[in-house]
Amino acid sequence: MNLLERIRSDWRYVMGFRRLVAATADLTAESTLLLADEMETRIDQHGARTFVEFEGRTLRYDELEDRANRIANWGLGMGLASGDSVALFMENEPDYIVFWIGMSKIGVRTALINSNLVGQGLTHCVNVVSARAVVCSPELAATVATVEPELGIDLGVWTFGQGE
Repeated sequence: MNLLERIRSDWRYVMGFRRLVAATADLTAESTLLLADEMETRIDQHGARTFVEFEGRTLRYDELEDRANRIANWGLGMGLASGDSVALFMENEPDYIVFWIGMSKIGVRTALINSNLVGQGLTHCVNVVSARAVVCSPELAATVATVEPELGIDLGVWTFGQGE
């Protein structure tokens, strides 16, 4: 991917994420409307339209819905429940949003962990949110493995990303 294609791809990703943030701006901790509820509305409105384009890949709203539902079912199968936290340690990619929305469907908080963290900083960020699991991209699995013994997680470390 040349520089111009990369800039165009990143721009589309940022603009899609910006639309998501704008659509959820009125949500508060006391809201009865959740991110997942707002996304359901958008999915019903836009179905087969493009949700995000990133590095030559396109994710439609209906594909987002299908993948987020699979993530939600995975979370339920792991024993996650509303009010639990999961740490997401992943670089920018569409699966970052897919996972976040999937967890929000079942009321699980997703702690968005900076992908540049290592060592004590990573350990602190995972533990301070009382995460029950860490989900990371395959590229960051080795980084998490170095601190896994210090993490207070009971459901382990899982990899997800790149269209899995």
